[in-house]
Amino acid sequence: MQTVVNSTLANGVVGEAYDASVGVIDSYILASDTVTNVIGYAFTTADGVSAACGGTDEFAGILVNPKQYANYNISLGATREVADGIQASISKSGRYWVDLGGVGAYGASVYYVNATGALGTGTATTGQTQIANCKVIVPATSNGLAVIEIFNQGV
Repeated sequence: MQTVVNSTLANGVVGEAYDASVGVIDSYILASDTVTNVIGYAFTTADGVSAACGGTDEFAGILVNPKQYANYNISLGATREVADGIQASISKSGRYWVDLGGVGAYGASVYYVNATGALGTGTATTGQTQIANCKVIVPATSNGLAVIEIFNQGV
């Protein structure tokens, strides 16, 4: 007989909030053209209405809330890809599960690749942009799954 009911979901879903701390989410229309929109990646905006995955325009935030998007790839497999033209939740303040693509130490700074929006840790170099006020708070092992804390409200 079941004696315990969990009150929270399992940890580690990319794009989900890590905890109940304050987060700020803005709504944008995805318009990345040839770049694939991926949950947990960085997005930029040129007009405050639409957002593109990666890029060099103003930082809009990280694509979050994975359960709000339909799976358009017409398969039963899991995907983090989201179609262009939909309304999406993008956050630049809060604590979120992300995929850093590899190991990420506690306290490490976070950057994104301009061409794809993929996240990484360390200091940005050519073709990358440092995300201000963003650090790793739950370290990533070789699978890249980590929690970042980002605080760019009003920036």
